[in-house]
Amino acid sequence: MKSFTLSLILLGSLATTLPAQEAMSLPQAKMQELQALVGAWEGTGWVEFEGTPRREFTAIEEVESKLDGLVLTMELTGKGMLPELEELGEIVFHHSFGIATYDAVDNRYRMATFREDGTIRIVDVEVSNGGMEWSYDDPELGTVRNTVRLTESGMYYAAGSFRHEGGWRQFYKLELERKM
Repeated sequence: MKSFTLSLILLGSLATTLPAQEAMSLPQAKMQELQALVGAWEGTGWVEFEGTPRREFTAIEEVESKLDGLVLTMELTGKGMLPELEELGEIVFHHSFGIATYDAVDNRYRMATFREDGTIRIVDVEVSNGGMEWSYDDPELGTVRNTVRLTESGMYYAAGSFRHEGGWRQFYKLELERKM
């Protein structure tokens, strides 16, 4: 009789945890679409704003899956020489961190980005073909659009553009190879 009672208690507790597990499966399944981005990436990029010369740099992007695949973290470090500060040698001139997830309550992908200058943005993200695209309004540039995806050859490609005189003007690009 004790084993029968114990079995009923175990079945009852299992039944109460199953709905919670099923609710967790949707965000995990949605985030699975971005798992190909996970890895250590290195390569080169450039940034160019109106009135300034194009600056080329080396970049490292660390993309990690956290919380059993529910969260993707991305940390980008860009290093290069600044002509006006040559005496310093190579310096970090871009450092950012992002956290992406699928919000099951609102049925959408969301991302929070943090930059070395203290800028924080929380944006909706469109996910397709294993890549991401997001936009936001910047007080200096206007509407900014960012894209991250893997190319057919397996390179990590990232680019940013802003709306300029009725069209889009690209202001940065990254092309990185998987290191791990």
